[in-house]
This record gives sequence, C-alpha cells and structure tokens, in this order.
Amino acid sequence: MLTPSRRRASERSHVPVIAAALVVLLPGGTLAHDVCFEPTQGADLNASLDCDGISAKMHDNAWIGISETGTPCQEDPWCGDGPCRAYRWTFSLRDDDPLANTGPIPPDHKIYLWLESNRDLPPQATQFRVQSSVRAIAFQPLNGVQSLAGEDLPDLVLEIPFCPRAPMLAGILTLDVIQPVEAETWGRVKSYYHE
Repeated sequence: MLTPSRRRASERSHVPVIAAALVVLLPGGTLAHDVCFEPTQGADLNASLDCDGISAKMHDNAWIGISETGTPCQEDPWCGDGPCRAYRWTFSLRDDDPLANTGPIPPDHKIYLWLESNRDLPPQATQFRVQSSVRAIAFQPLNGVQSLAGEDLPDLVLEIPFCPRAPMLAGILTLDVIQPVEAETWGRVKSYYHE
C-alpha cells in the first residue's frame, strides 16, 4: 500500500503523462494513435536488401503506416514524384489486407506488417524502426521471416528466406495501447494503486 508521501510523489509523476495523453482524443474520449516507419538508430536504415544472388543491393523502402484519425503517415514515392522504390512495406489493421491503414487499433492491440509490393526482385532482408505514439512491445515473425534483432524493439532487422513475392504477411506487432478506465476491470484499476 502506498503511504501518503509516496502516493503524492506517484501522483505527481503521472501528471505529465496524463497531460500529454489529452493532446489527441477520439470522439469517445480514447487516445488517437499513429504507427509509422523510420530509419533504425545507429545504422540509420529504412531499407531492404534484394535477392540478387550475385550482386545484392540495398534499396530504400517505401512505406505506409497506420492512423486512427486520418491519412496515415507514409513515405511513398513508389515511382511517383520521387525516385522509384523497390519495396513497399505497410502496417495494417488486418491480417488479410495490407492496405487497411486507417481506423482504430484492434482490441487485441495487434497490427500486421506486410510486404505490400515489390517492383523487381523480392527482398531477402529488411531493416527499419517502428515509430509510434504507443510503445511496440512484441514482434512475432510469420511465413518463415526471422527477426535478427530478437526482441530489440522498436528496431526490426528481418531475414526473409526463400525470397517471396509480395504481397506477404511478414509478422504481427503488439502495441502497449492505453485503454480508457471504462474498458478496464475493477481489479485491474485497483492494481494500479498497489505495489
């Protein structure tokens, strides 16, 4: 049980978090979340390695993220105004549609990583960072994809055996989404105040 002096310190430590959480609210009073791609720290890569067995090359990724409230974040000169990109990766709200990029995060807090399209050769590896308004807490590779970074989120370094063609579901990302108190059980709400 928290003592009065420890309770006040604990309450003060939550004030900035609560203030920040109130910045973007959906109509029901829940938080709006975005999930995007960005270069990894250190290596500064958001790129894929092609499957050319003789002279494999790195290619910058095109990508589309997720938005709960509007147009999803994206870096998508997929042969449009910018240079052509060999691969387009997406985060999707569904496991059967790589372009389900707008809407609420599912109740199980899982979103899906897709290799949505490739221009020429399929990729054999990719590397990028998950940039999100909520913390990414787990990544589960699918369809033979292997995570070379292990559980080192938010950076993902993925090996893609067999050089598959797009579209391909590559994995499931679990997010630590804040739920409104109304969605929690009474026992869980009480547990926030116990050590």
